[in-house]
Amino acid sequence: MTSLGEFGKQVLDRLVEIWQIDSGIRWVEGGEHEPPGFDWWPGDFRVSVRINRREEGASERELRVIVSTDFLKDVPTESDHFVEWAAATALFTNSTYGWVYFLPELASPEAAGSEPAVRRLRLGSTAYVTQDTIGWMPELLARTALLQPINAQFQTTVIPDEIGGGEPDTSRPAHLRHLKFHKIFEVVADDYAPLGESPSRWSGTDELTMIAERWGRSDQLSDNGDPAGISLEIPVVSDSAHILLVTAEVHPQLGHGLMASLELPYFGPSLFIAKEAAALNLFEFGGWTGFPQFGCWHADEIRPGESGLAFTLFMPNALYRPGLATQITVWFLQRLRWAYEQVYPDMQDLPMVDDLEQRLGRLSEEIEGDWSARVTGGGCQLANQIGLSAAAREGSARRNLLRRLIAIFG
Repeated sequence: MTSLGEFGKQVLDRLVEIWQIDSGIRWVEGGEHEPPGFDWWPGDFRVSVRINRREEGASERELRVIVSTDFLKDVPTESDHFVEWAAATALFTNSTYGWVYFLPELASPEAAGSEPAVRRLRLGSTAYVTQDTIGWMPELLARTALLQPINAQFQTTVIPDEIGGGEPDTSRPAHLRHLKFHKIFEVVADDYAPLGESPSRWSGTDELTMIAERWGRSDQLSDNGDPAGISLEIPVVSDSAHILLVTAEVHPQLGHGLMASLELPYFGPSLFIAKEAAALNLFEFGGWTGFPQFGCWHADEIRPGESGLAFTLFMPNALYRPGLATQITVWFLQRLRWAYEQVYPDMQDLPMVDDLEQRLGRLSEEIEGDWSARVTGGGCQLANQIGLSAAAREGSARRNLLRRLIAIFG
């Protein structure tokens, strides 16, 4: 951790504090091929936290934090059924993280001799921490990423039957097997689900209206005549992408909250779109994008056999904070630009996206400033609001990225 300096250590220590880790942790000092961080076993599945800078010599106060959880091994990633199933169900099985795996055609010949890595399915999310976000981003990352080990533990007996193969990728060390599972597994039942029984905490605020007003091109969504969110249009080339912020959606695990989706005007046969979604999840997880990955790329079926490409996340009521919906919208604009660079690398820039990002960025600063003035210490400490549990793509750059990902997948 010394290569990251005190700022990096502060971020890692904050994650340990929020998760209340008192055992089952293994610190990783880092080296030439692996960034520093730690591994943790709250249950049967390893949670890996790694933290790095964009490049050597870059500011130590701009860090990328990667949280991933081992899930399944010997997964039939070469199967079209698996690829389509994963892309079609991610909207319902995930919430604040993505399914990350290698498509065989992407991994070879890079992964030659690394068959286990190609056939692993992991759960992953990322965040970027700077001096400006140190007061709230580690908390948001921690409290979204904790759903990874929880769902790994409870979904591992069901999903292999659905995808036609795979085994639990468990690795709990022998010296921990006599210990009870960490109390993190109580969080959904004790905190997230009960708070999700109430209406969306975003539905009673002015933030979505303020976003629509700054946007200028939007439509109100309704649910039986009641406000249910907003749809934001972004002109791109000869079509439009859309960002949806929906408060009426009920997550099967977490209840009410905010569902946010980015829908691209990118359509095709369902298998083709499913592979595009898998590739974007992989490269967003493994590369430096500048925006967090709190959700998953997936296929959005528009008619039998044909789908569109979308990214969706769900923030439960338990993680509500003023300005978060605005910040998510800014992240989605950044994600839109990044995705078009992957799909259409020779396409011209998107000036409308730049303008909207600036407008929303100012709104986010205004809301954050007002919120910070009302929170002791000038920061939004999510952990102080709701306790944890009851208490609390081409060329060398892409090849290098694949090598880093293979190292992560082991």
